[in-house]
Amino acid sequence: MLFLPNMPSFFVMVVVGIVALVSVYYDIRERRVPNRLIAGGFIFMSVGMWWFDGWRALGMGFGAALMALFLWWPAWSLRMLGGGDHKLIAFVSAGCGFSLFIPLMLAIVFAGGAQALITVCVRWLRRTSRTLSFVHSVRTTSIPYAVAIAVGAAVALVGRAYGRW
Repeated sequence: MLFLPNMPSFFVMVVVGIVALVSVYYDIRERRVPNRLIAGGFIFMSVGMWWFDGWRALGMGFGAALMALFLWWPAWSLRMLGGGDHKLIAFVSAGCGFSLFIPLMLAIVFAGGAQALITVCVRWLRRTSRTLSFVHSVRTTSIPYAVAIAVGAAVALVGRAYGRW
């Protein structure tokens, strides 16, 4: 069974996936997530949530978004997380809702930790090995956290769709 009760509709999952993938592209390429992308995604997703799932789902989605903004506020205020990434987490949380909030946050944190570990290894290789040319071409001044957010959203949604959460 692919869709379970209290699960976001297929439309919302597709919108979350598209916005997350485009955010990954911008975050890797420009190290920023455009506000227009997140705002447009919120509007489009909100209309879809209201149309397919009703007012209750829309309210629960926005509640999850506010909860995510509050939860990740310290990371943003300490400049450990960019503003676009902060808004992207809120967007993904709104799309996933309360039923996936804890699995989503855990998946984002673990994906971010894995990404940070890979970045540390690449920086170490870059410093110690002068023969690996592909390592020198990797930009590692900052970590594009939209990648971890997108991976976390995919893991949470796929895990829920197949009954793993």
